[in-house]
Amino acid sequence: MFERDLLVASVAFLMGVSMIYFAIVDSGWYFENFLIRRVEAKRGRYAARKLLGTCGCMIILLGTYTLFSGWIWQRSMAAPVGPSDSQVEVSR
Repeated sequence: MFERDLLVASVAFLMGVSMIYFAIVDSGWYFENFLIRRVEAKRGRYAARKLLGTCGCMIILLGTYTLFSGWIWQRSMAAPVGPSDSQVEVSR
């Protein structure tokens, strides 16, 4: 399970970094995307670059969450929240 999460996180990281790089350099095949072209036609090149950089950051955050979510959920499930059944005494 961890290997799959690591693969997804690394692909998301590389894709996000490349999106941010091409947003800074202002070239690349990401600007041929229909959504980016539509934003560029309506709002200008600067807005398209900002959208591409924001999407890159979101993809990096999604990859980071994917990588660490298994560890976070495992730690939260391991810690008991309340008293367990063996500790509760029934009084009659």
